[in-house]
Amino acid sequence: MTINGAWLVETLPYHYVIDVTGIGLRLAYITPCRTLVQDDLTPYHGYHPRKLRGIPMPEYYYPLYGLNKSKETASEVVYVRLTPTDKATIEKKARSSGVSVSEYIRNTSIEGGQS
Repeated sequence: MTINGAWLVETLPYHYVIDVTGIGLRLAYITPCRTLVQDDLTPYHGYHPRKLRGIPMPEYYYPLYGLNKSKETASEVVYVRLTPTDKATIEKKARSSGVSVSEYIRNTSIEGGQS
């Protein structure tokens, strides 16, 4: 199974929150250690683990659970200069969309235009 990442969240000690490529965030019970399949995963409706200070799963665990890390991850940081007015406008649009500024910019650039 190809994933974008997996995190251990303090409030879910025997689970990993897994970002499955093309599906989204899912919850996996990790005991006993075994190869995970789609049927082992349940929907996750909480905050993103990064917001909860989740601990990333060490990459050497991936093979133990039958996971592969996607090469398409949002790990590249791009710095952009904006006027204060443009920055305020983007922040306002992100808030009204209910997403973070980063998510808003990614979604807007993927859609190929401004909203």
